[in-house]
Amino acid sequence: MKYNYQILGEERIYRGFFKVDKYRLNIEYFAGGESGEIIRECLGKGGYVASALAYDPKKRQIILIEQFRIGAMVAGINPWQLELVAGFVETGETAESTIKRELAEEIGAQEAKITRICEYFGSPGGSAGRIVLFFAEVDSDKIAEFTGLHEEGEDIKVHKFSYEEVFASINNPQNPHCRIDNANTLMAVQYFYMYLQDGKISN
Repeated sequence: MKYNYQILGEERIYRGFFKVDKYRLNIEYFAGGESGEIIRECLGKGGYVASALAYDPKKRQIILIEQFRIGAMVAGINPWQLELVAGFVETGETAESTIKRELAEEIGAQEAKITRICEYFGSPGGSAGRIVLFFAEVDSDKIAEFTGLHEEGEDIKVHKFSYEEVFASINNPQNPHCRIDNANTLMAVQYFYMYLQDGKISN
């Protein structure tokens, strides 16, 4: 198989907070032959989101933010989700400059030592966007408790958890003290645990 495909047509079908394009495609089958016309929708044309797991090695704390998420609400789950600091990489920005800006805006951290970890698709079945993951070493005594731009619909509470609380949460999703229920945060915590065990970050 040569992994061939053809784009037969493309149309922007929605313009809002997200932009959605509809594609008519013809793809090569693994076992030979072609699909003929199939339809797929995709959010956006690509772009990046910079995200960071913020931590304080001196106090052995992980900092997560809590905010309302429509996807969780529609799924019938508690819509207030614990997440990483994150934001879209705007034109003219790098992922590094974006995450420093977001750390200041979302947790009030004016200074942070950042380490780039990896880059990946968040949901390639329906989105062209990629995520750049960082660790951000911060001083947890110099962060805010409440942030977010209300005029943009943001309302954020900043939480400090011990390493142990967070690690226990990913082993016990029902843990009421630190409920992590989204893939990006779960993956970042697992990376953090591995780095800690391997001595790649301060213990």
